[in-house]
Amino acid sequence: MTTQVPKYVLTDEMSREEWLGFRQLGIGGSDAGAVLGLSDYRTQYDVWEDKIAPVPIEIPDNDRMEWGRRLEDTVAQAWQDKTGMEIRRDNKIRFHPTIPYLLVNLDRVIVAIDDRGPGVLEVKTADEWTMDSWEQGIPLYYYAQVQHELLVTGYKWGELAVLFGKHHFKRYDYVYDELFWETGLDVYVDFWVNHVMTKEPPECRTQSDLNKRYPWGEEGMEKHADAEMLKEIKEAEYMKELAAGMAKDRDKQYVKIKNFMGDAEFLVEVDEDTGQPVILATYKGTKPKPAEACPQCGCEVRPPSKHGSRRFNLKGGIDGN
Repeated sequence: MTTQVPKYVLTDEMSREEWLGFRQLGIGGSDAGAVLGLSDYRTQYDVWEDKIAPVPIEIPDNDRMEWGRRLEDTVAQAWQDKTGMEIRRDNKIRFHPTIPYLLVNLDRVIVAIDDRGPGVLEVKTADEWTMDSWEQGIPLYYYAQVQHELLVTGYKWGELAVLFGKHHFKRYDYVYDELFWETGLDVYVDFWVNHVMTKEPPECRTQSDLNKRYPWGEEGMEKHADAEMLKEIKEAEYMKELAAGMAKDRDKQYVKIKNFMGDAEFLVEVDEDTGQPVILATYKGTKPKPAEACPQCGCEVRPPSKHGSRRFNLKGGIDGN
């Protein structure tokens, strides 16, 4: 099947169903992070299910996806205005010249202006609170995607144009990373040849994968552990003990912090740069419940509670009672 895939196909007049069908022919840019194990949102198993499905699977649309598409033109135009470089729509699905099960659908192509040749412009919209995850550079999931685009097209460079929230526009440049593909290509080949073409599922990496592959279990079935699995069991037992010890230490720290806060709901420090208070922890509670009386005779049927309840939240999302 894959040996007859053309160099590229035009998408101008392609229906949604046809477009989804062509995406099943190979690994696309949005699949790259998952196949390479660099995504927090999808796994190889998710991609594998998509590729072997008898009918193309379309991910249900949501507000984030819709507004990402609506804003794509605006963000792309902003990049062109700020850089002075010309971009154009690609309007095609491209296939790798020697590995036909690698494909890509580019947002925009940057017209060549120097000896680097043409480049790729990838457009993203993201929540403002995610900006911190970009401070050290392009997150790995997106890095895999843009490297995949360069691999398939043969281009040597590109830029990511990202709109964070309503008004934070950022640019991130990148070049083709040969080192990235020294192992990445092997993973691609293994995934496609040994799993997609054979329809043999890849290893489960998450609980979600397990729920899909083994949804029920067989009553009374036994499986004997081999030497490798006995090693995994010992490691799991060690991690369980370690986690229990860490939980006890954590709870002791929580008590110290709560004791320091006393009746306060907020623990804060002053930011040295802005002079504004920054919340470190919250310890909010509910008021004690009053007594309840019988509606017929007025006698007390439930005495008032002596204590309310409070919920502790440490900055970073670690919760405790």
